[in-house]
Amino acid sequence: PRTRDVLKSGWMYLFIIAVLIYFLLVAMVQPQRAAFWAVVSVPIVMLLDPKKRFKITDIPKTLVKSSFSSLTVVAGCACAGIVVAMVARTGLGGVFGDFMINLAGGNLFLTLLFAAVACIVLGMGLPTTSAYVIGASILAPALATLDLPLLTAHLFVFDFACLSAITPPVALAAYAGAGIAKKPSRACATGFRGGNCPCRTPAPGTWNPD
Repeated sequence: PRTRDVLKSGWMYLFIIAVLIYFLLVAMVQPQRAAFWAVVSVPIVMLLDPKKRFKITDIPKTLVKSSFSSLTVVAGCACAGIVVAMVARTGLGGVFGDFMINLAGGNLFLTLLFAAVACIVLGMGLPTTSAYVIGASILAPALATLDLPLLTAHLFVFDFACLSAITPPVALAAYAGAGIAKKPSRACATGFRGGNCPCRTPAPGTWNPD
């Protein structure tokens, strides 16, 4: 669809993002509370869209569907919580961080390179949130010891936690997209390259599913 058509029919949904940004950057409340108010604004905004307007009878079904949808995130965060607790109890995070820094000889570039590889490996098969939590507990403190700002270290870890979803050999997000397209061949490589598939804009009648 064209951008103009999307904005014409769905401009009201930008209000949800505006609520989230307001509570995060202006009201300066905790992220959980900002997310809560953004969620509260969703049904209010949907009243403005006649195609998705809620009815009283839709609320119970929506609550059930939302609960099932949240199970994957809850399960992933629970698994990540187990790993984070083990890292905290055993001190593995500090040991791994020191080992990585010593292996890089204190060189910032090499340390970032090792951290990126470690983050991709640790995040294989996990949701992005879980991959970031694990990477942040192990890698971000080590990066901060090299005079890297803490926010920069966390954003670096978060970036490669996102990449772990499309990086071979697991590439969870790439295989999910390939399942929708009904064609899993070359899914990892195409996703990692950024989707520059030669058949992206095929001529009529010449589409190649590979």
